[in-house]
Amino acid sequence: MKIDLTKLNTEVRFGEFAPINCAKFVSNEIMGMTSSLELEEVCRAIHDTDGEVEMPEEQVAPFLELVMISDSILARVKRAIKEQLDSTSNLTLKSTMIAPPKKKAKN
Repeated sequence: MKIDLTKLNTEVRFGEFAPINCAKFVSNEIMGMTSSLELEEVCRAIHDTDGEVEMPEEQVAPFLELVMISDSILARVKRAIKEQLDSTSNLTLKSTMIAPPKKKAKN
């Protein structure tokens, strides 16, 4: 599957989206967190490429999990990465790190 963190459609203000380039930041963050040589190679490709990168399907879930547990990556960026991976992956990606909005209680 392909991932492109150079044009990540991110909510910059409530209801306002813009493409941002977070490839170098996210790849550096995840590379510093992983012990997997394969995921490190994916991070290196994301960092060194200006555009889409091929990510092996077996690396998608570990990559997303590290994104979600990172304290340095903003929630809006986490959400945008998850949405991009969900839209392009054959896997069903589930993460408890981004919860759906709570329903309002009826009075």
